[in-house]
Amino acid sequence: MLSVMKKRLHTMNQLIAEWMPDGSHVLDLGCGKGELLKLLEKNRNVTGIGVEISQDLVAECIEQGLHVIQDDFEKGLDLFSQDTFDYLVLSRTLQETRDPEATLRHIMQAGKRAIVSIDNAGHLRKRLAFLFGSQPLAEGSGALLQHQITTADFEKLCARAQVRIVQRKYLTKKSQTSFPLLAETAVYQLEKTT
Repeated sequence: MLSVMKKRLHTMNQLIAEWMPDGSHVLDLGCGKGELLKLLEKNRNVTGIGVEISQDLVAECIEQGLHVIQDDFEKGLDLFSQDTFDYLVLSRTLQETRDPEATLRHIMQAGKRAIVSIDNAGHLRKRLAFLFGSQPLAEGSGALLQHQITTADFEKLCARAQVRIVQRKYLTKKSQTSFPLLAETAVYQLEKTT
């Protein structure tokens, strides 16, 4: 199970790297251990900063030579002026926030575009589990996500937050799919409409 999760995370990170123009200025919100930042710096020559709430994960990132700030980005990104970054990244992070819509609206002030990935609560297996009385867990973590979001929910959330979807990809355990119902993860590239 863990190797499948690592493979999907690797595929998702590769997709994000493909969408990222060389030399971009990137803010990775909820950067975890810094795997994505490291990949982007190496393969896309980005200038990246991570924001992570966990002191232990910040220490791991710093040991790797990554630039990371320990902070709760939900409380604001006041350190950065408007449109400081070319891209903001929330990789499997938005569903952990208290108010995903308010968070998305707020963070878009610091960047021109964003790449957001979500665990799709509308995946067929999760729908069946719910139907038979089981609450879906965040894959690989063994924990419930704060917000269960389907791809349809997320797209409505973007419209309410006045954020335009530039492109989207749906990922299964092994590949990409055109069908949201089969997608375990969805990755979106977004931009502000105003």
